[in-house]
Amino acid sequence: MALGALQVAHQRGIRIPDDIAVIGFDGLPEAAQYVPSLTTIRQPLAVMGRLAVRELVAAVAAESGEDVSRTIELPVQLIQGDSAPVPRGLLAIATTATETPASQPT
Repeated sequence: MALGALQVAHQRGIRIPDDIAVIGFDGLPEAAQYVPSLTTIRQPLAVMGRLAVRELVAAVAAESGEDVSRTIELPVQLIQGDSAPVPRGLLAIATTATETPASQPT
């Protein structure tokens, strides 16, 4: 979706990131090949899949019929491109996130 937004913005003369900032949330490698390059968030998809299956198996095994929802937070990585400026206060955080991959649960 974000890559499509870059294309449509370009076709309509919208300047990125001057007029609008665009950020993806899938970490596609192709994001760096667009002009401007897409700022994106890389998610730990394999870990998300394993945790989803684990939670589903636990819910089926419990068979309590109760809605037991919980929050699971996983680390993400900011891949800085040219489609969105980094706010000054977040520059150090963004640099750290792109240089040091966060540990992921297994």
